[in-house]
Amino acid sequence: MFIFGGEQNTASVNPGDYFRRAESVVRFLRADARHEIFRVNTRNQYGMIMDRNQGMVDRIRIMEGYTPLTLQRAYAPYRTEGQRDDLLNLKYVTIADLAHGTLSLKPYPSVLPHAFFLYDIRVARSEEDLLAAFADTTWSHRTTALLRRDPPLPIAVPPHPPVWKARITKDQDNLMALEVETSDDGLLVVSEIFYPGWLVTVDGAAAEILETDYNLRGVFVPHGSHTVVFRFENPPFVRGAWITAAALFCCLTGIAYPSVRRFRLRKGDR
Repeated sequence: MFIFGGEQNTASVNPGDYFRRAESVVRFLRADARHEIFRVNTRNQYGMIMDRNQGMVDRIRIMEGYTPLTLQRAYAPYRTEGQRDDLLNLKYVTIADLAHGTLSLKPYPSVLPHAFFLYDIRVARSEEDLLAAFADTTWSHRTTALLRRDPPLPIAVPPHPPVWKARITKDQDNLMALEVETSDDGLLVVSEIFYPGWLVTVDGAAAEILETDYNLRGVFVPHGSHTVVFRFENPPFVRGAWITAAALFCCLTGIAYPSVRRFRLRKGDR
C-alpha cells in the first residue's frame, strides 16, 4: 500500500485543513444523519460542494465517487433518474447559483426511506425479463419490487392499506440492525448493495437476502414485530486469514528452529 499510494498526496495542504473547507456542509449533514440514514448528491456539472473522498472521511453517504474496483451491477438501468435517486435514498442534491458562483444543497422532493416495505412482487428470472420490467411504464418502484427469484413464502397484495414501520437501530461497516413492524407479510427493501458475503437473520433465525430491483437487498418478513440484522461475513476472507496465520506460524517456526537447535547443541557440549 505504501509503494502504491505513498506519492499520491503531493499537495502542501494539511489534510485536516483541506477537509475542513466544507465544514459547515459536513456539520449540517451529520446533524441531520443523527435522525435517519440518507444519501447526498455532492456534485454537478458546475462543481463539488464537498471535496473528493470527504464522504469516507466524515462518514457521509454520497451518491457518487470513484474507485478502480468497479461493481458488476453498479447502477440499475432504471427508466428515469428519479427512480434511481428514489431507490438510492437520495435526500439532498447540489444546486448552483450561477449569478453568485456558489453551490448549495437542496432537499430532494421524493426521498424514499433507507428501509421500507413493499407488498407487490414481480419475479424476473432472466436478465432480459428484468430489463423489460424496468422499461415497462406500468412498473412503479414505490409499490412493486422486482425480484430474481420467488420469496421463501408467497407475498400477496393485502386487501387493505398495509401499515409498517422500519427503524434502523445500528449502522456499522459490517452490520446493520433494524426493528420492523408490518401488518401483513411483506418484503423489507433496504437501500444497500446486494453483495456476496452479506447474511441476514430475522429474530435470530437465518433468512435469505433476495436480489431486489437489480442490486438492492430484500428480505421476506412475516406480519408482526421483528428484529432484522444484516451481517457481513466473507468466507474467502476468513479462509485467507487462517492460511496467512498458518503460513506465518510456519515461517516463525522455521526461523526459530535453527536457533533453538544450536542452543541445545551448545548446552549439550557443556
